[in-house]
Amino acid sequence: MADFYLKFPDQTAADVALTAAGIASDCGATWHIDRLVTVWTDPVLDGAGDVVEAGVAVTGYHVNLRLLTGDLPSELTTFQMTPATPFRRFA
Repeated sequence: MADFYLKFPDQTAADVALTAAGIASDCGATWHIDRLVTVWTDPVLDGAGDVVEAGVAVTGYHVNLRLLTGDLPSELTTFQMTPATPFRRFA
């Protein structure tokens, strides 16, 4: 089992690439998808926990993909990201 973090230019590009990889729906026998769509940066807080600077939307259409077997299909490798601290994961 492995989790992959993908970033596409938009939903259409995501749907085309996922379909080309044989992943045509959000859940299958060997995968699960979490469509995050928009990801935000963390806000900057002061010592009291008040927002000093709001979070900013990160460009792109974001998808988390869990493969229960196998490796990331080659159709998706150009969209793979490796966030240092992914904040939304599969349970």
